[in-house]
Amino acid sequence: MSPDQTNVPVKVSEAEYAQLMTEEHLGYWWIPENLERRIPGVLSFDQDHRASLELMETFEIPLDSRMRVGMHYPLILGQDRSGKNFALMDCWKEGGHTSFPSGRSWPTVRSQKVLMGLPDEFDASLSFDILELRSPNFSQWWTSGASELITKSSRKHVSVALNIHRPPPVHLCTWKGISLDFISRPVTGVTLRGTKQLTVTEDVCLRLTSQHKRPLSEFLIACNKTCTFMAVMLQDSVTMSSVTVYSHAHMIALDGSPDFLLPIGVVSPIAGCTNATSSDKEHECLLPVQVSLSLLHRILRRWSTHYSELEAVRGVLLGTERLQHSCSRNRLTMAVAALEGLDRTSFTDEARPSREWKERVDSALNPAASVQVREWARDRLAQRKEPTLRFRLKRQFRNCTGVLPMTSKQRESCVDTCVKTRNDTAHSLDHAPLDRQSAIKMVQATNEVEAVLLVSLLKYLGCTDDDLQAAAARDQITWQSIRNSFGSLWQ
Repeated sequence: MSPDQTNVPVKVSEAEYAQLMTEEHLGYWWIPENLERRIPGVLSFDQDHRASLELMETFEIPLDSRMRVGMHYPLILGQDRSGKNFALMDCWKEGGHTSFPSGRSWPTVRSQKVLMGLPDEFDASLSFDILELRSPNFSQWWTSGASELITKSSRKHVSVALNIHRPPPVHLCTWKGISLDFISRPVTGVTLRGTKQLTVTEDVCLRLTSQHKRPLSEFLIACNKTCTFMAVMLQDSVTMSSVTVYSHAHMIALDGSPDFLLPIGVVSPIAGCTNATSSDKEHECLLPVQVSLSLLHRILRRWSTHYSELEAVRGVLLGTERLQHSCSRNRLTMAVAALEGLDRTSFTDEARPSREWKERVDSALNPAASVQVREWARDRLAQRKEPTLRFRLKRQFRNCTGVLPMTSKQRESCVDTCVKTRNDTAHSLDHAPLDRQSAIKMVQATNEVEAVLLVSLLKYLGCTDDDLQAAAARDQITWQSIRNSFGSLWQ
């Protein structure tokens, strides 16, 4: 689903967006409850896209309120000296200092959601119709094919033909009334590099469109879900360059031309995204849009529905522990816990009711045994209706044998290492240094469990063995690193 063809969203250039992020914004700031009390201050952003507002005075009048840390401000409005309007959402007073002789305070306010470039008259609910995300990594997940360069050369002449067309939007899915679509706006500019190498720039974005206005928070939730999924597909964080929102109430209407929706910049941390503005590292995608669109339609809906349940899985596949050395008990323990949790989520209906389990235990006990022996056995069996960690890990490993090239010996070895490591980390405060052989086993088990966790996640989302085998056959290099976790059996 795309916006009305008569409404054209205007893009914010990367240079302008970066400038807004890096410069300090000196201006006046106020809360909607007290429009007359406008406080001078400076707004700035850190490398994690979190806003810091240094004020020359507090919004509160009483001295005890001025000194109180942790006060919550649902909304702070402001205008910098250039005339640009801002809205800081879900703010809190982090700290500051007060001069007791004068009673004057200089507080510091923090926020993780900021809107930049609001119109002078805007909807106080801060609701919007469209959100657009831009990232250099989109080219790894989806290639528009909007532009094509054809070169012909001879001894004396080099001719270049530039073919440009506007491809239709590619619809990924709809989450709770928000449509996710890839959009490409071909740019006619051509860059000459060297003597014969030419490149064409395209404006590719992921557009989120709603049939009715929605609060910014709902759009950002969809952003988080989309970017974390793409990070899993790329096996690395997504480089986010800009986020902009649009409202049909904020546009320029021109006679004989489309109406232009004016952009409002958004600064907010997005899950699964890195703060870098560019990266030289190329990523290959496990399920690229061009060849996996029908599959993505299916699994993205399930990803959205079960997003909160998969928090631990996301934390392992995208977390900082993966950036550390593989020889880490903590990293292996987190991966094991996530895989155990995924198995628990996948088989929620397998636990027997307490009454049925008690009857089963009683029927298994030897009535000729002493009372003490029967009580001991009953206590031992009472909690056995919960599958053990070893059972859950074995089940998940077996579930992935159609995609990952593992032997039964490898499965048993990895499960043994996982169970032993989890028990050691759970019940021991002092860890003895690993010898070389143990360290090698730790690295191997970590890589294997994380590979199983990734494949198990995709299968939980709805992928079949045939789906994953077809994806691996189309792009063997991308899937090779995952399969290499189990040695050279696949080679």
